[in-house]
Amino acid sequence: MSYREINGGSFSFLDIIQDGRKALNAGLYRVAFLTALIVPSVCSRIEFEDNPKYKDDGGRWRDKECYIDWCLQNDIQFLDAEGKYKSKDPNRLDEEYYEKVYDIRCAVVHESSAHCDGDVCIF
Repeated sequence: MSYREINGGSFSFLDIIQDGRKALNAGLYRVAFLTALIVPSVCSRIEFEDNPKYKDDGGRWRDKECYIDWCLQNDIQFLDAEGKYKSKDPNRLDEEYYEKVYDIRCAVVHESSAHCDGDVCIF
């Protein structure tokens, strides 16, 4: 079995975005949610590939720092339950918000579970 057979061939990042939209339109909200959570991971690794700040001495990614910094630099905003952007103080970027988003990402991607405070977010 070849690598291509295992992974179903090659695809672009645009394909992943389009799949996320298709999932959302089909009511597959967990799939769409997961896609939205992984976009900053992929983009941050591409953008920070040559920046040693985001890798440890062994060359492993400092994922959380990379993810949060990319979201901050690109002013990524997730929609709230009413489909509106969370209001943010334009003079203060909210690192704590992105830390929580990253923690949810890790819970969903690595642990197949998520437990959020306040809003419903239990998988």
